[in-house]
Amino acid sequence: MSNSISAAASTAFGAASVGLAAIALVMGIASGAVAAEQTYPFISSDIAFELQNDWTYDSDDTAIERNDLYTTVEPTLVMHFTKELTLTTHGVFEPVRDPEPGKDRAFGDQGFYIQDLFGQYETGAVTVLGGKFTPNFGRAWDIAPGIYGTDFAEDYELSERIGFGAAYTVSGNRIGTHRLSASAFFRDTSVLSDSIITSRGRTRLSDGGPSNTESPKSFAIALDSGELPLTLFGDTPPGESPVTGLTYQIAFVSQAAGTGSDSREKGVVASVAHEFPVARAMALQPLVEYAHFFDADGVDGQDRFYITAGATAIWQKRWNVALSYTRRETMPASGSNVGDNLFQASAGYEFDIGLGANAGWRYSETGDVADHTIGMLLTYGLDFATGAKK
Repeated sequence: MSNSISAAASTAFGAASVGLAAIALVMGIASGAVAAEQTYPFISSDIAFELQNDWTYDSDDTAIERNDLYTTVEPTLVMHFTKELTLTTHGVFEPVRDPEPGKDRAFGDQGFYIQDLFGQYETGAVTVLGGKFTPNFGRAWDIAPGIYGTDFAEDYELSERIGFGAAYTVSGNRIGTHRLSASAFFRDTSVLSDSIITSRGRTRLSDGGPSNTESPKSFAIALDSGELPLTLFGDTPPGESPVTGLTYQIAFVSQAAGTGSDSREKGVVASVAHEFPVARAMALQPLVEYAHFFDADGVDGQDRFYITAGATAIWQKRWNVALSYTRRETMPASGSNVGDNLFQASAGYEFDIGLGANAGWRYSETGDVADHTIGMLLTYGLDFATGAKK
């Protein structure tokens, strides 16, 4: 079985590489024809491609043992009406259903849906937006190290919410960049909650769950930093330069109870990440994030926490090695706590053309079930802009 899986994966990865190279050539030609300066309106876009193969070769639950080969494509289109006013559309093409127990899958159950569709106005330090978007809460679900580092943290990604938000940013050489944001929202139950090609089913108010209220009764508040100088904590030693790259987030979310829920779910999250050199041509990128939820899932008295810790070592800006660990623990109002663990190790290389190739191993314990998975991931990205030349 493993030989046939390897052959299938190798063939698929090879075909994808040729396809990505062809797309890159076409898009590169289009990009090269665009002037450095644009007049308004104009359109900018980027497309992220992923081809991934996950083989769960050992599990306490044999129904989970399978090989899953799939692709994820995320196009983003931004219409720039003026320098300040934009409309962003972000779509996702990926598997939208779980695979059948004990059966291998190759490019099955793939569907396309709109994850974000919002207007934004930004002038100076102030930004306002409205539409379908992802409220700002947590970062590990997006930037945790490795192929599988985000898997547990994705539980608290607030994707596909409808509402509005605003942010205020302050920055300076001595203080770095700090951004205070707030948003009010509810879970998307419109036709955009479904997918095409393969339907995942439309979300309904009767489905319940936190923030499924069809009105903006939920809210999130976050304070983020970018490129925080370490000199914020003291003077720069003589003859040395300030070191930047430290980032943090502190956030709070309150999600209104949906149909069938007992309580409003409240959550807090804190994270810190940094990039710094550790040797010639080598940098280290550590991340730590802690998230805690009260009345988790809208269940009165049930708490849950997540702690994610990991780091990526990058050598010559090409090679990477990533390790990460996530602990997820649910504490019901009565009964025993349920603890889950996720550990992953991965490594990869980025080629001159922008193609990334990664391989990794994942070990997880969910309840009493332990799984072992190995996987391969190819990534590629394209971006371009079209508009009148100035």
